[in-house]
Amino acid sequence: MEKYIKDNGYKKSIAQLFVVGIPVDYKNVSGSSDLNKLITDMNVGGVMLNSYNLPSVELKKGDNRKLAFNNAIHLMHNITMKSSSSVKTPVFIYADFEGYGYSSINYPLTPPPNPLVLSSSGDIKNSYYAGLVSGYQLKALGVDVILGPVLDLDHGLQGSPNLSISLRSFSESKKIMLPYAKAYLDGLSDSHILAFAKHFPSYGHVYENAHKEQPVYNGSLEKIKSEIQSFEDIKDSYSGIMTSHLVVKTNDKNIPVTYNKNFISDNLLDKKSLSSKILITDDLSNMEASKIYIEKRYEKFSYVKSAENAFKAGHDLLLFSHLSGSGTKKHSSLTIKDIENSILAIEKIIEENPVYRKRFKESLGKILKLKQERNYKRLYPIDFEMKDLFNGEFTSLNDYLKKTYSQAIIKISNGKQGSALEYIDENNKLLIGTKSILDIYMRELDGELSMSTYVLPSMYNTSADFKVEKSRIINAIEKSGLVFMAVENIDHINLLDNIRLRNPSLLDKIIVFLHTTPHMLNIDILNSVAIYGNFSKDPLSYEVDVDIIRGDLKAKSISYLPLSIGNGSIHDSRDTIKPVNSLPENKPLIIFDSNAEREYYDKIIFLEKDLESKKREISKYEAVRSNVYTAFSPLILAILCIVGAIFIKKDIIKSEFKKTSVISLYCSFLIFIVVTYYANVYPEFPILKHISYFISKILPYNEVLPEN
Repeated sequence: MEKYIKDNGYKKSIAQLFVVGIPVDYKNVSGSSDLNKLITDMNVGGVMLNSYNLPSVELKKGDNRKLAFNNAIHLMHNITMKSSSSVKTPVFIYADFEGYGYSSINYPLTPPPNPLVLSSSGDIKNSYYAGLVSGYQLKALGVDVILGPVLDLDHGLQGSPNLSISLRSFSESKKIMLPYAKAYLDGLSDSHILAFAKHFPSYGHVYENAHKEQPVYNGSLEKIKSEIQSFEDIKDSYSGIMTSHLVVKTNDKNIPVTYNKNFISDNLLDKKSLSSKILITDDLSNMEASKIYIEKRYEKFSYVKSAENAFKAGHDLLLFSHLSGSGTKKHSSLTIKDIENSILAIEKIIEENPVYRKRFKESLGKILKLKQERNYKRLYPIDFEMKDLFNGEFTSLNDYLKKTYSQAIIKISNGKQGSALEYIDENNKLLIGTKSILDIYMRELDGELSMSTYVLPSMYNTSADFKVEKSRIINAIEKSGLVFMAVENIDHINLLDNIRLRNPSLLDKIIVFLHTTPHMLNIDILNSVAIYGNFSKDPLSYEVDVDIIRGDLKAKSISYLPLSIGNGSIHDSRDTIKPVNSLPENKPLIIFDSNAEREYYDKIIFLEKDLESKKREISKYEAVRSNVYTAFSPLILAILCIVGAIFIKKDIIKSEFKKTSVISLYCSFLIFIVVTYYANVYPEFPILKHISYFISKILPYNEVLPEN
């Protein structure tokens, strides 16, 4: 680290702390002065990959996936080759890849099932393979670090979903979340991708959207301790931690964690188990939560002040996910000049303050060490089916995805329908959904079951449009015998609720396929209509709906759901059926719901170790005594024989009676010594076993003898 600073100077060394989005895409990367400036001249440590950097719509239409991947590789190659030849520090490439709709990279890669799907599948194996296929694809593309998985617990209330977390969370229970997260991280590790787990503190206890406002964490200090314990429980499985932009009221009601030095020191930097982890901010470029505090404190928002304060707080990496360049589409108000000025500001801070200079060197050391440890071997060309990746568990990526979605579908509510097939012979069967969903349904049904369709718009432009829709959909359902409705968003939920209020009997013939979080449903809808939870918007997940319609697939009971429903009144996640783990050689995690549980467990472990230590001491002492006894018995016997012979030869005892008595007693004692010795050394002989038992009852030192 010291040599790095000496060879490259402070500016290029400080630039290693920055992870920035790139304004170019695969078509204009070669001659990009912006990219040259960021990587070659400034030496930024990492770049954030976003979907607008990669081939997507124009190539996806032609199904030219291999061509799209090759073009993406061309972009990545240009990025990595622009690392300064004088510095020779590899630029790290970062990406989000949490599942369909929650990834910074989509086409030409295939996102894994999202966390809620994985935990609803009931098998931890599926989470391992999600990490494996994610890492395989990202590594093949040239990505170094995945920002994930999400360790936040979803504490959303029924009817008031936590949209910051939604389908990104494995569960609201640590005992469900941690095994799945650990397995996912194991899969990433086996594909040689580094992971930065997130978020601390969790967005699971807030309902505001950090992209639009300043969320406040209202949980207790005990909750904070419990959350950081989750990171400690699987600390060997990831390389970094992403903090959140939350204000923690129990710590400081004004300063968000992003800029809160005391909070980060107390909960992360001062913990021995986590102090070596790299700390990265959440996005500082486009999230309002990161801007509000800076704007209030300095009367005007400044990216430079944001970078300064995040660095001072203790972060090793500063994430600016979106950056606008010259002559390209505007992705944020952040410019390259802002990054340059931020580097200069941090340089001034570390020049003037030895404390921050020391901390900067610690951060740089962590980053350089991580880059040394990275496996740079790239898999190329990529096998999109990944047939050799599953060790016989699945035949292909498509097979894995379809089976995982099939395992994850859960019957959340029965409504008044026993099953989808009870009314399948009804006339006028109707499918309701957006056009893209209905296209999948009709393609999979291929004319089977004579379904008609009702198209919902992806979004409503005005409240008047939505008002018209409410009446129109009721009319369509009234004319139908059986209705299958794909529900994806709050508008769809509101349409259902409108039906419940205006004509509740219509709900008896509706079967809902839910492709969003079950927390979005209100209690009244839960108790009124049949609902199958699918929890994904991946096109493959809609194919599973068709399997349910046909009767080829039976959904699991609500007992498998990793979230509480009806705020615990309908289903409590504490009663969720424990997931199976069909991965070979996978050690179970010891997980605690509370710090009190952990403290009791630690006390028990301490006492057990202390008891074991005392047992070893006693055993050692007894072994010594036993060995001394058996070792010296022949010597004592020999001495007694010599003394006896002397007594007899010298004729010391004159009385015959006394002489006979002494000799008899003497011989008896000799026999006693001999038998005791051999009974102690060879207790396994049948005759000696009984003698040994008899002797153990009369011998003062019986504890040195074998138990038998």
